Amino acid sequence: MIGINTAIRPNAQGIGFAIPIGRAIKIATDLVESGTVRIPWLGVLLKDAAFQSETGRTTVPEVAYAFPSNPLKAGDLIVGVDGRGVQGRSDLNAFLSASEPGGRLSLDVVRDRKRLNLTLNTSTLPIAFTTVHILERVGIGLSEHRLGRNEGATIGVLSRSGTAARIGLRDGDIVIGCDGESISGPNDFISMAHRAIQRHRTSVLLTVQRGNVVGRVPLPL
Repeated sequence: MIGINTAIRPNAQGIGFAIPIGRAIKIATDLVESGTVRIPWLGVLLKDAAFQSETGRTTVPEVAYAFPSNPLKAGDLIVGVDGRGVQGRSDLNAFLSASEPGGRLSLDVVRDRKRLNLTLNTSTLPIAFTTVHILERVGIGLSEHRLGRNEGATIGVLSRSGTAARIGLRDGDIVIGCDGESISGPNDFISMAHRAIQRHRTSVLLTVQRGNVVGRVPLPL
């Protein structure tokens, strides 16, 4: 076996798309042992950006935010990893899903129009790191919310310099959902933000209640 089919187009001479067997085994092992796919964390938040390569226009991951002590910098374009080209953040995460956290990766990077090769030590992301990040950069502290049948997490601390305040969140707002999933308390939110940061995302989508009004807003991480 060399792969597991994920999709087949019968009207295109049976063209199929498959997960390489090595990646499938690693993902299955992760799910059995820890209940989630363990992806090496690069210590950055990424967004997709257009890039004009020698062979044409493509999409590559761009570093939107680099955590301290990281050789990558905001604005860096990741055009290759371990000698393989990457096309966007999702493609990079798919490649990383076949690797174990704690290893070393060779990254081909474009910085200020110059190509660099950087060696990066990957890691797992501690949940405590996410908690501190939410307090310091996002700038919110959450408490349990219990009122009738409604559950959620109330914003009790709000830093005026954090990303939450910049998008208009206020003290007393109640976070009742994140990325389409219900929030039953602060720990749920931290877990969902942790998952997003592990996958190098730049934001999560919050469902927020203010008085009798409920709305959704993307929260930059």
